[in-house]
Parts: sequence; C-alpha cells; structure tokens
Amino acid sequence: MPALTGPQTVLAFKAGRAFRRGETNFVDASPEKGALLIEREDEMLHLVWKNRETGSSEEVYMTIVLSSHVLALKN
Repeated sequence: MPALTGPQTVLAFKAGRAFRRGETNFVDASPEKGALLIEREDEMLHLVWKNRETGSSEEVYMTIVLSSHVLALKN
C-alpha cells in the first residue's frame, strides 16, 4: 500500500467518492477506497482526493491565500 501522506499534508481523512449519473438526480457511490487530503505547497492549499489502494491522486480544488483574501480555484 502506498504512503497516504507526506510532509506537505496539513490534514487527511478517509473518504469515498460518488458520481452523478448522467443528467439525472441519482448519485452512485464509487467502490474505490480513498482519502481526502489538504496539502500546503508554497502559499497555496490543495484539496486532493487520493486512492488508498493505488496511490494515484486527483486535485479537486486549489486555494490561494493572499493576506486577508482567499481565492478558490476549481479544477
């Protein structure tokens, strides 16, 4: 099993995923086991979903903190 966290990880917890079925209001759970991580890189925070079995990751949001302003960028 690959390492879940690294030195840049601020917070991590187990989390699954669900996906919307086409244009319907149905949501289907994914069987993948994962974790949601908040990682700090330079002055940015990244919200990342990581597969706990394969170690592959997918950035969900990137947040830039500028003094008192916060910008959230959706991927």
